[in-house]
Amino acid sequence: MNKKFSNYTKYFWLVFFICYFLLSNIKAQIFEGTYTGTFSGSIIKEYDGGKTKITTTPKQITFIVSTKNGLQIDGEIVGEWEYLGEMYGKPSIEKKDWSKPLMICRTDLADASALSKVKSLNFSCQGHAYLDVITLTGTIRERVISGKWQVRDITNATGTFQAANSNHSPISTKIGSGVRFGGVSGQVEVWHEDETENDSKIAKIDTVLYEGDHIKTAEDATCIISFADMSTFVMKPESEIILAKTNESESKLKLVFGNIIANVKKIIKDGSMEVDCDQAVAGIKGTKFELWELGQKIGTTLRVEEGTVEFRHKTSGKIIMVSSGQIVSATPSGFVSGQINPTPIEKELFFNGNDYGVANGGQIPTFNLPSAANITFIMTYHWNSGRGAEAGTITLVGENGKQYGPWQVTVNNKVYWEVRPNITLPAGRYKVIDSDPTTWAQNSGSSGYGMVRIRGIEIK
Repeated sequence: MNKKFSNYTKYFWLVFFICYFLLSNIKAQIFEGTYTGTFSGSIIKEYDGGKTKITTTPKQITFIVSTKNGLQIDGEIVGEWEYLGEMYGKPSIEKKDWSKPLMICRTDLADASALSKVKSLNFSCQGHAYLDVITLTGTIRERVISGKWQVRDITNATGTFQAANSNHSPISTKIGSGVRFGGVSGQVEVWHEDETENDSKIAKIDTVLYEGDHIKTAEDATCIISFADMSTFVMKPESEIILAKTNESESKLKLVFGNIIANVKKIIKDGSMEVDCDQAVAGIKGTKFELWELGQKIGTTLRVEEGTVEFRHKTSGKIIMVSSGQIVSATPSGFVSGQINPTPIEKELFFNGNDYGVANGGQIPTFNLPSAANITFIMTYHWNSGRGAEAGTITLVGENGKQYGPWQVTVNNKVYWEVRPNITLPAGRYKVIDSDPTTWAQNSGSSGYGMVRIRGIEIK
């Protein structure tokens, strides 16, 4: 009798736990999914004493709610802004799509395991609405999200939104790197894996970083990259890295160009940290070191200050251990002792662009070279209400009338005209001639001149 009772007890608890699991999963599914919806309201900003007015109308919002790895909510806004009013006394109307800025969301539920006990979730998010921070607060009930939005520092910039679970496959989301900025000084740019440098944003101390993100420091700029284990990397001026896979036991980044200084703490057992360079890979387990990446034709230099670094040549596969006080360079032909001589670094010689709304009809800009330079890259911007422009030519003209070019451009993302002339110019003042000034972007920030970016290597 007791044995039979014991079997019934086992069956009871088995059924209980199955039911509990199913009910918990049902509650989780009520919140989980992809939600899409629309906004009401708009944002109005005025510039130039009211001559220029920008009306931002949010169009659509997307939330992704996941309970697979603990409760997580990601959001995106899609929409457009209209440039309405006058510029230089002329009426101007222009539209631009937003590039789906990711939002950071927080919920009032600390433990995802408690989902089976709640019927609604309160949350708040922060994203961007054309140069301004937008905050959303709302509630998830069943399969509907509703709430309010507000833009910081703009009076009456408020509205409502509602989104329903559309039950289609979740759109792809970026994976958080677990890496944060520990400090930012000067102009530091960040762009995502599926973007180009033209899409870069200026980094701030609270900028969220994702796997595959590019980080680039300008001349005289530095930043500190902090990992979860308190390891830090200091990026020196004119350097670029890419954040790769990062978790508690494995961290990777790629040094594309420039110079970084690392202070890697003692990583947990069986953990690893790797820095991928062009000629070699540096594998570290708790040490201080410095790396210089000078490009495929030159090589990579490693200087160890404390501890030991495993240095693996990517072509030959040879591995050497570099200890405290040693300097070793990996060149295309193999390892050499000591630091290889750095080569001149490409830098920005002129840029008159900005992030504000633009109109067509850019005037001819000029730029000055204080010393001779090898011009490696020229870009002119042709927004043209998002339509871009057919490929044309770019020409430089010196103050003595001497002409350089024209060069046939390559069009990037419909709107960027790019050439790589690799021509050496003497010091002096030069005009930039664009073959299609009618679509050349300009605004008050560029003083009406066509927007252009020029890079090169100074010769002193």
